[in-house]
Amino acid sequence: MRALREFDSEGRDGRTESRLGRFPSWGTRQFRRDLRSRFMSLIGIEQLVFVGGKGAVVAFDRFDGVEAWSWEAEPQAGWVAKLGIPAYLSVALDGDRLIVASPKGVWCLDPLTGAEVWKAETSAFRGGYPVIAGAITGQDGGATAAAMGSAAARQAAASGSAGMGI
Repeated sequence: MRALREFDSEGRDGRTESRLGRFPSWGTRQFRRDLRSRFMSLIGIEQLVFVGGKGAVVAFDRFDGVEAWSWEAEPQAGWVAKLGIPAYLSVALDGDRLIVASPKGVWCLDPLTGAEVWKAETSAFRGGYPVIAGAITGQDGGATAAAMGSAAARQAAASGSAGMGI
């Protein structure tokens, strides 16, 4: 049985790589990095591109692809770890903070350095991607994570270590 995959009329799959150069307005490839994961989220700011994937977030210089920093999530626990399922991470930006969602919780990182600002762990296996609603950060469909993220952000703001504007 063959896995389903989108192909265009010329028999190429729908990945960006197969389409580069097809239209001049799409530009040319500047760099390529093997991230060893097929499930990734990607977002960028002025100088950096952030990729969340299999157990880590990596920041690359958006012009030459040089790795600026990387951050590894805490490993999975319980039955998920026994099955060898890695934590797939998703990223979002909120002003001067990089928000990372994993099955174990929500983390806030400094996007320039990768330093951890705060974290809010969840007790149940959850997946998803960060959703930012004002000063509340959480996982899609995870109201508990949003409340925990907000509480952690308030605590960090009270200690003077968060730039969340709370």
